[in-house]
Amino acid sequence: MKKLILILLMWTSFVYAEDIVDINELHTAEEVYEKVLALEEKYPNLIDVQIIGYSTDNRPLFAVVMTEDIEMNQKASEAYVEKMHFLIESGIHSRENPGPNVLIKMIEDYAKDYYNDSYIAEYDLNEILSKNVIHFIPLSNPDGYNLSTRGLYTISKENQNKLLSYNDQDFRNYKANVNGVDLNRNFPGEFYDQERGIWRNIWNRIHNKFVSSRPSGAYYHGPYEGSEVETQVLMDYMLKYDFRNYISFHSKGEVIYYDKWMLSQIHNERTTDLAHKVAYETGYNLVTSSAYSSSSGYSTDYFSMQTLKPSITVETVYWRETLPVTSKVVKRVYDEVQFVPLVAIEVGQDAGYYNYKWYVDGKYVRDFEEEVYAKAIYDTYGGRFLYYEGRPKLFTNDNMNKITRLEMIQLVMSHLDTDQIAGPYLDCDDPDVLKAKALGIISDVDFFRPYDYATHEEAFVVLKQAFYPNYEIEDLYSVNIGAKWAISSLKVLLENNIIDYDKILMGRITLGELKSYLLLIEGE
Repeated sequence: MKKLILILLMWTSFVYAEDIVDINELHTAEEVYEKVLALEEKYPNLIDVQIIGYSTDNRPLFAVVMTEDIEMNQKASEAYVEKMHFLIESGIHSRENPGPNVLIKMIEDYAKDYYNDSYIAEYDLNEILSKNVIHFIPLSNPDGYNLSTRGLYTISKENQNKLLSYNDQDFRNYKANVNGVDLNRNFPGEFYDQERGIWRNIWNRIHNKFVSSRPSGAYYHGPYEGSEVETQVLMDYMLKYDFRNYISFHSKGEVIYYDKWMLSQIHNERTTDLAHKVAYETGYNLVTSSAYSSSSGYSTDYFSMQTLKPSITVETVYWRETLPVTSKVVKRVYDEVQFVPLVAIEVGQDAGYYNYKWYVDGKYVRDFEEEVYAKAIYDTYGGRFLYYEGRPKLFTNDNMNKITRLEMIQLVMSHLDTDQIAGPYLDCDDPDVLKAKALGIISDVDFFRPYDYATHEEAFVVLKQAFYPNYEIEDLYSVNIGAKWAISSLKVLLENNIIDYDKILMGRITLGELKSYLLLIEGE
């Protein structure tokens, strides 16, 4: 017993030794990276630092991934998807120095509360990190951060010459990267316009008064969307995980930008909920936007347009302050926003998972709340959507996998050999569908509805027409189903022992169920 107590005392002394991050100190980009590596070494059960790319001037871009039993969760992908993921990012603008210093202190304090719940009285990080994964990207623009806070000498000679070739040489006031590109104007602007039923791209087409047409300290959108390596790294990371929401820390103004004028009312209701709760926590004001007051290329817009999940921009620092700010201001910012990621987690957990779940190559990607956006993603990127409630399953299986009418016909036609082909439907010209139409397997009408989910009743008719087109019913069975048009086909399958009379299924059919019918037909 004494030995156990001694071990616990030694562990407690280790965990609660002198802090690694001092919020009263300002750090260089290199020091920010060194601090998170030290935190990873101190809290290996909770923290994993991942280099996710390199900046224009070859500094590491890194994510700090935080959750309980992190190594086990990352090795067991099924366990990893059972936790909700949240993205917190800062430092995309050079001169806005509070964010990186605040985020690394958050990471340390969250880890300390995991081992001692009394450290942060308002939240239980042990409980939170057992169910969620927080992804911190503390410094999205390390080159610009060093340039603005430390000076031109911190940049490589090659990029110094580039910076000196620009008209704007007030480097302390820079927002851009070393290419003179404002990274928060550089993200692609494609979204699905539900009213028009088309994909639209607003990048470099929507501008407010803050705009530059050439490389400069701020507001230049870049030569093309996603042109900057820092932007590309963030884009890839945003889509790598099923993030439930995303918070980007900026400075200044003590305001929160939240609504997305180009997205749906449903989406903006979700985002408004997040914004209001963060505003309540911080005391910051909410600011709305429109196509007339916004610009394009924002990171939060890109995230929400791609994932349809809430994202907000939290602008810290009183508007009269001069950037970069002193450590005294950073400390005040930390006191205001230190719990914002935890508020975001509460909002994400309350919202839960949505029913339209997207799979690519049989693996779960993300979910969508709105059917029209799910169909738009499917039409553009392919994959497969499954409709079911609750937590997503990482991999599809045939018995959970509902299939569309198009997929049903494609599978059935893979068992038949024919060159006959009919004219196209108004909404489908798939070759397998047109072959099935020529054989009379499906009806000769104007519309096929390829992306509607197939039903058992439709499958009964298709299978009968495909494999028993001339079968004469002995009428051994009496059946009563709502779909009168499918009764004769159902009887044919019953008489051929393809369907069990005691287990006649109605409604949507799964891939596994259709395959089982086909196996029985082939086995005859």
